[in-house]
Amino acid sequence: MEWPTTFEEALEIQQRLRTQVATHDDFGEVGTVAGVDAGYEPSPEAPEEYGVARAAVVVLAFPALEPLDYAVARAPTSFPYVPGFLSFRETPAVLEALGQLRVRPDLLICDGQGIAHPRRFGIAC
Repeated sequence: MEWPTTFEEALEIQQRLRTQVATHDDFGEVGTVAGVDAGYEPSPEAPEEYGVARAAVVVLAFPALEPLDYAVARAPTSFPYVPGFLSFRETPAVLEALGQLRVRPDLLICDGQGIAHPRRFGIAC
């Protein structure tokens, strides 16, 4: 699947995937937990363009909360700013950061909407 570049493509993905979100705890034993956040940086050379998304993830031992791994990634954004579709700007950088980890987290905590999103499918989903 190619990354969506239009509002219509993103809407279809949200509507299709929201039915697949697990809303119950079936994690089992949690030994590692990671927190992830992303932000957006406009292009200073060309503010009319999409700019760059940056993401950072830190994996901690649980329950000790000792750092085990971290990663930072930057990715050019290919999706315009549309309220309710911010995840389509930030997720490529988040996925890149997660892909750099040497320690796979058992649980991922995202700074963003999940099922509280207007279409029940935010970046935490």
